[in-house]
Amino acid sequence: MHTYNFITPSDPITFKTDDDKVAMAACLIIGQGQAGALRLDEVSGIEIKIPSLTIFDKDASKTIENYLGIDLGKYLEQNEPKIAECLASFAYTTMEDRAKFDKEFSKITDPKKKNEFLIKHDKKKRTSVSQWCNTAWSYARAINNKIAMEAISKN
Repeated sequence: MHTYNFITPSDPITFKTDDDKVAMAACLIIGQGQAGALRLDEVSGIEIKIPSLTIFDKDASKTIENYLGIDLGKYLEQNEPKIAECLASFAYTTMEDRAKFDKEFSKITDPKKKNEFLIKHDKKKRTSVSQWCNTAWSYARAINNKIAMEAISKN
């Protein structure tokens, strides 16, 4: 699993996924083309930039489609579970503090207590008026609810 920096002008934010394309899709959902992302390659230490900062790109749709290999809408439909998992991993942490956050969060098993932990985390760590992580968590819940409802309707 890779850890990414979600680059905004305000809060330090990280998130996790094992796929750079999923990282791009998550950034586009949350940042709407106004946030970048990068990760360090574990082997080489080289910075890998995710082309999610598309606000100044005249051909943003083409850039996105070239990177994903298909239209963004189709990509989102085909990768909902992975995107939801990625969005749920957003946290107000630096790369250096991410392991501590993950360790604390993984100790919690009760869903209600996990939610309480995230609410406290948001109130304590968020410094800007933008609610990047809260928005990411909301989208993750919405996608997971959609998946669950679709599964129920098939029965």
